[in-house]
Amino acid sequence: MQIEKDTSQIKNFVSYIQDKYSIENAEYKVDLNLKMLQFITFTFNIISSNTPHKIASTFTFGRENVIPDMFFQIINQSEKESAASYSKLTYYLKRHIELDGDQHGPLSLKMIEELCGNSEQK
Repeated sequence: MQIEKDTSQIKNFVSYIQDKYSIENAEYKVDLNLKMLQFITFTFNIISSNTPHKIASTFTFGRENVIPDMFFQIINQSEKESAASYSKLTYYLKRHIELDGDQHGPLSLKMIEELCGNSEQK
């Protein structure tokens, strides 16, 4: 393990979900911070809308188009602030940036086009 961080909170959250707790109960059971709570609540509200174009739009514009820049910033910040080597994490993040930029991003935009078609409302 290259980065020594406590992952018990997320592991507990996943465990509660696996034990059939609702998202809301699991969130409060592990006492997630407000930003995490808002992100998860928003995500699952969109999922529960059962509206494909909304789900795809949230995925595309809230994840696929944002994550490469976010990961790039994490790489730059970690290289500036730490003498430690995070080669495995850096490799993972760089590979994720490549996939999002070259494949996932364009495919997600195509998915939006197909789901929305010419609809003004969507």
